[in-house]
Amino acid sequence: MKTKNRKKRIFAVVILLMAAESILSVQSFAASANQGIEVPSGDAEYARPSEAVISASKSFNLGLLQTEEIPETEEDYPYLSVRPDRTKGAVDLEEWGYEEKEYFISGKANSYTVNDENQLSSAGDASPNRETCKEPNYTDRIMVFRPEDPEDFNGAVFVEIMNASSGTDVPNLWRQGYDFLMRSGYIYIGVTSKDLAVNSLKQFNSIRYEKLVWPDNGVIWDILGQLGVELKSGHSPILYDSEVPEGLYLYGSSQSGWYVNSYASYFGLANFLIENPESLKKVEDVRGEHIYDGYFSLVGGFMHNEIGGGGMRMFQPVYATDVPYMLMVGENDYNPLSVRRSANTQDNKYRHYVVAGASHCELMYDVDPLDSIQMKAGRKAAEYQYFGKVDGHPLTASDFNFSVFINAALENLHLWAAKGIPAPEGQYMDEISGTMNEKSFVPERDEFGNMTSGILSPQILVPYASYFGSEKGPGNYSLNHGSMACLDDEVISSLYTDFDDYLNQYEAALKTVIDTGFILEEDSEKMMDIARKAPVFGNLGRDAESIEKSMVRKTVKQILNSFSGNGFSGKEYLVSGEGYVYGVLKDDLIYKRRMNAFPYTNYLKMAIPGNFNGNVVIDLIVNGEETEDIAPYMAEGIAYIGITADPEAAKSKGGNWNIPTEINSEKEEFGFVWDIISQTVTDIRKNDLTGTNQEIIGITLGADRAESNLVCTYGQKFADFHAYVIDLLNSFDEETAAVLSTCEIEMPEEVLQE
Repeated sequence: MKTKNRKKRIFAVVILLMAAESILSVQSFAASANQGIEVPSGDAEYARPSEAVISASKSFNLGLLQTEEIPETEEDYPYLSVRPDRTKGAVDLEEWGYEEKEYFISGKANSYTVNDENQLSSAGDASPNRETCKEPNYTDRIMVFRPEDPEDFNGAVFVEIMNASSGTDVPNLWRQGYDFLMRSGYIYIGVTSKDLAVNSLKQFNSIRYEKLVWPDNGVIWDILGQLGVELKSGHSPILYDSEVPEGLYLYGSSQSGWYVNSYASYFGLANFLIENPESLKKVEDVRGEHIYDGYFSLVGGFMHNEIGGGGMRMFQPVYATDVPYMLMVGENDYNPLSVRRSANTQDNKYRHYVVAGASHCELMYDVDPLDSIQMKAGRKAAEYQYFGKVDGHPLTASDFNFSVFINAALENLHLWAAKGIPAPEGQYMDEISGTMNEKSFVPERDEFGNMTSGILSPQILVPYASYFGSEKGPGNYSLNHGSMACLDDEVISSLYTDFDDYLNQYEAALKTVIDTGFILEEDSEKMMDIARKAPVFGNLGRDAESIEKSMVRKTVKQILNSFSGNGFSGKEYLVSGEGYVYGVLKDDLIYKRRMNAFPYTNYLKMAIPGNFNGNVVIDLIVNGEETEDIAPYMAEGIAYIGITADPEAAKSKGGNWNIPTEINSEKEEFGFVWDIISQTVTDIRKNDLTGTNQEIIGITLGADRAESNLVCTYGQKFADFHAYVIDLLNSFDEETAAVLSTCEIEMPEEVLQE
């Protein structure tokens, strides 16, 4: 290591003033206080018994009244279905040996309240006698991903309270850790958790989901309890009519993390399987095997959710639990007032983890439904917006891998609950260096802009970027994704002698973090892949492979018109293709602002002289300009290709550069121009356009000064890709014109393959 500031530094946190303003849901609830707040001692609070605990235990142990599998077909499938043609990353469950199932679950739910002391105090009247509970008052849906072969089930189940802040079901555990869950043999169950998510499902498919009924959002607590009892029953079709032999764990993130906090705090005393719930008379009798064997709350530690008639607690640690409870946050969500000390006693099992550089969430994952599917359910398309700058460095979408830390924590939770192996101790407030501003925690940062305390990733220990928990950079709270700013090449060169030196340092740091138990050995290759794609020492960044493939993507051409003149012939086409939209990663490096490519149609005009000499000029038609006079090119034996190069020009010629943003809404996307240029060049090189046997000798991009900015930008951003085969950038500007090596950059055969 070449800098003394890469080691963890621990300073006492001094809390002077606290003004909290946190957006809590799509309803934009906010709470703030401008007063001195006493730093908590770290001693755990304990829930107090009440008659409501007996009511909850009885209601939980009634179990589900009905569990119905809902079949799927090619046309009628569940929202969140995972199949290569339904997800952004083309994940194939069959390759993993997994299957998806959707169930409707029905039961009789109480409605609960808490008192002014934040203790569970009352419950609605749900009869303890199953004979009088034949009519359910709710029907919910769960999404299940499980091994096809029951023999591959490892015996443990994660139940996720799916996040509904966007108005739709968002299965954050599944989307962040699907590969970990499937390679390990876990069963994943996602539970629809709010009435607005139920409405979203009905918007997606009104017929499929017409049976779903939610009287109010207070039913979620009995849904969770009754589902847990069903899964522990030994005869649930959800678990192949078997039981959970290893462990059942409740998970939630962000707003759903509040639900986990609230279930653990208010219903922990009722978290037991009872053989004869009708006979319960005293709280002391509510004992037995646990329903949920552990809890995991991700980036939701500062809040307990409202329980029917109230009970919201801000900046208070969860009550002590007699099963392991873990809270994990990134730098964006850390708040010292939500923390207590690690514990592992009979009635208090607790861990708190702070992952430096991690954000609240990310926008896009491989198992996410395609935008067209998400929009049908009422969710906006996921897109990285353009970022600002930090100290003159452009911010871009973070590539920080938070998922590997979540995976390790989940595995440690399971080992702690099922095997009695305590999880690694977490971080208390005096181990996290920083201060509070009016809106969020501001961590201490090193000279590279990275957090100095907490769990430090190899991406921070051996940096090529500054990582921030907010898309707005340091010192800002955000419910969106994180951001990063790549370090200057000069800084990189001062830290590492070459790329191999960087990889060696990174690998050593990774091994150290694995040895502490905060990253699993099974995730080491995933972390090394990040390093191999680091935008340093000439690497083109994380999206280089997919960008290369998009540059040579095939197009389909529809002839609009044929024409001829003195010694030449030509055609006009409407070209259909697909392209990405890009943002700037670093200097001249680019990345994808959306995970998927989108269809476009564009106008193209081609004229081939009879004496074609193998040279081609590409004219970028912009600002409504008329097509360049082609006569001079024809006279010199140069083929002319004119393509519309902005949305308005394309539209005027019958093209379409619109992409969807939400249901029945779209926008013009200028970013198509780059792949349109690349794919046009590919068509020229392959003679798909010219249709002659003449070897292509040279391609000039640009015909006049009006397009010089586009021409030069294309050269700057794409020149290092193998698929870039432009020979001359014609900018009509002496300062930016550049003649590149003619025919020395060859297009490898593999990038021509689809």
